[in-house]
Amino acid sequence: MAAEIGIWSVGADSPVRVERSSVGLEAHLEDWVAGQPSLLSEGLQVVGRQLHVDAGYIDLLCLDATGRWVIVELKRARLYRDAVVQAIDYASCIQAIDGVALRNSIEAGLDRLSNKESVLESVDYQLRSDDEDRDVAIIVAGAGVDPGMERIVTYLGRFEIPIRVVSFDVFEASDGSKLLVREVLDDEVSQTGITSPKKTRTVTDIGNVARHAGVGEAFNQIISGAEEAGLFCRPYKHSVMITPPTHKNRYLMVVNPREGLGIRMSHGSDAFAEFFPGLSAQAVEEALGPSNEAYVLTKDEWQKKVQALVEFFQQLPEMESPEGGRRDDLIYDFHERILPKLRETTQTFHNVRPSTNYWKAGSLGVNGLNVYLGAAKAKSIIQIWFSRANSASENHAGIEALQEHQDQLEEALPDYELEWRRAPATAMVEVIVPEVGYGTEPTDPELDEIARIAGVMATIAREHKNQIAAAMDEASP
Repeated sequence: MAAEIGIWSVGADSPVRVERSSVGLEAHLEDWVAGQPSLLSEGLQVVGRQLHVDAGYIDLLCLDATGRWVIVELKRARLYRDAVVQAIDYASCIQAIDGVALRNSIEAGLDRLSNKESVLESVDYQLRSDDEDRDVAIIVAGAGVDPGMERIVTYLGRFEIPIRVVSFDVFEASDGSKLLVREVLDDEVSQTGITSPKKTRTVTDIGNVARHAGVGEAFNQIISGAEEAGLFCRPYKHSVMITPPTHKNRYLMVVNPREGLGIRMSHGSDAFAEFFPGLSAQAVEEALGPSNEAYVLTKDEWQKKVQALVEFFQQLPEMESPEGGRRDDLIYDFHERILPKLRETTQTFHNVRPSTNYWKAGSLGVNGLNVYLGAAKAKSIIQIWFSRANSASENHAGIEALQEHQDQLEEALPDYELEWRRAPATAMVEVIVPEVGYGTEPTDPELDEIARIAGVMATIAREHKNQIAAAMDEASP
């Protein structure tokens, strides 16, 4: 871990150093973390604040997305080794305490939290699934880290003691704005996957739980969809965490099957946006729902949501890679070549310029109705997308109006399969052209054909735009 952090603002002139702020962390850190636990780790829910146990008072007790209890020890200054010892002592208390006593202690401190009902719901859910070997993780956070911490954390990680160390600092820019800077030291950096035999789980083991809960097929489709998209599925004691393949300790999504319930799901929108260029957190939430907000897939109602999730996986852009510069050049070149052809078949791309983003969009003259061209490495995707903000009913009504003219689209594009899809918040009809993408060295005739398809789809959508707009407006909540 770096001993010193330096931050500079970069403008037209030479870089200007950003100085540390006079605003101290001491008075604010606990409030900041309690209000936004993602400062420490994605997927955390605070369930206790200044929670009393035999060893003292735990600054924050949390639940993470994988079904672990998390001890958070906050220090107002530099982190030294005794912080780890103290946190381990607290963790031993949480692991040993009776479930009823733990719930009573949490309930007694609910006045310190704002979301009392959801906290008790999560706690009860977790306590029902705990066994005699309760999983507890540790996070210690403060302002700076003693050099000996990295050695200790790495060593303890070998013995299945999951510890994350987070260091914060506050800087002040010349315009008076404050910058909170975070450094993270994680026990899972080695990615060795070392576990004790007692705790060893496989994806198959957790799939068996899903099967007994009546959602085995849903679980299998989610895992298969994630793996086909190049994501990594990492098993924990009760759940599978879906991660980027290059950062197997980073939470994108958690799949947690439970007998008698179904599959408990959650995802991190910011994490998806971090690892997949061109994908915004807002777009993730439009497709999957609010970030870090758990929902349950029951055995009677999972099909629609799982289909939407698998489709989301299929459309993920490629992750950043060491060859990112060359990839960006290829995407830019693809757009530079195809945009003039698109302008010949449809005027919707008249003002669109080449870039390194995967997707290009053109308006069809109706709010929330657009034609999209997606450039993947080995395929191209053409969509008519219905995307009025925060209105699934309008978007679904719009695609139903266009689907009344499905025969017209199929007759104009007899060589291609039209996919009509409804996501939780949006909807689209798309054509996929395989083996023609930014990485395939496409020929001019291939690009001409993609432009033709986009022109056909845009023209037919425009032809019926009044009907579509009326249907969407009528469905407005």
